[in-house]
Amino acid sequence: HERYVEQALDSCLASGYPNLQFVIANDASPENDDEKIRSWLTRNPHARAVYVRHAQNQGLTRTFNECIGLCEGEYVTLLAADDMLLPDAIEKRVAYLETHADKLAVFTDCAVIDQDGNVLFESGIEGLYRDMQMSRRALCDDRLLPLEIALHWAVPGPVFMARREAYGIVGNYDESLTMEDWDMYLRLAAIGRLGF
Repeated sequence: HERYVEQALDSCLASGYPNLQFVIANDASPENDDEKIRSWLTRNPHARAVYVRHAQNQGLTRTFNECIGLCEGEYVTLLAADDMLLPDAIEKRVAYLETHADKLAVFTDCAVIDQDGNVLFESGIEGLYRDMQMSRRALCDDRLLPLEIALHWAVPGPVFMARREAYGIVGNYDESLTMEDWDMYLRLAAIGRLGF
């Protein structure tokens, strides 16, 4: 991911959202990520950031749990080094959670781009993962959302935001799993606290 990590961090800054905290984790990457991250931090001294670098790989779920523990804000969103946020991605998800007090977390769709930033699919859910037959329209219905999550799982990575308190209510990411997302979505959807 060394090719993309600075773009990923820049996309967060470009959101223009006030009062961001960056918790950046390098889980013992064999690539040149450390140099790229340190260079980005030097160029952006105004960015409030915590940088965690592991000498040995801890795994995705364990690293996410560590990062969430370091977060100080009310909302948490996770972003892989090879993903980018759209300019309004943070603002729109925060606005959703601000107006839906009953929800602990929200997710959205995304555009899928190639390594050069060209759009491959306008929708990750109905484009990239169209064979899974997940419906964005059904996701907008709180009664159907849990069924869509359970039966048609097709959610791309960088689209999730949770209240920090959500992890105290439904628990941290299960560190016995190699992938974090589906399990967390199921836990939140099962109690009716996940929105789209």
